[in-house]
Amino acid sequence: MNITATVIQWLNGRPHLVAAGLEAFATVRKERPPRFITVERTGGAIDTFRDLPNLAIQVWGQSVAECEDLSNLLRRELPHLTEISEIARVSIGSTYNWPDPDTKQARWQTVISLVVAWPNP
Repeated sequence: MNITATVIQWLNGRPHLVAAGLEAFATVRKERPPRFITVERTGGAIDTFRDLPNLAIQVWGQSVAECEDLSNLLRRELPHLTEISEIARVSIGSTYNWPDPDTKQARWQTVISLVVAWPNP
């Protein structure tokens, strides 16, 4: 399972996020929408029966306040990732203001850890 692609697809199907004008991507687009989400795997262990990915989920927007509000909306959605049958657990870590150093665009980051079961062969 490509966990990054799976989480992006799941986020893009969440009605509350869609209504807020958020679309999730794996990378920052050349033509940036006014607000969007990026998802990247930042580490995590893998063993015989499970994947334990750490993901950084970044909400980009027009202001620090907007990003904080959208991050709070995102955090309310993330526990529901267990709707994906292979995801057994979601642990939400810290959320913090993390503006882009190159463009100075407002951005907030939430770090999550998942327990993902490998499908049976």
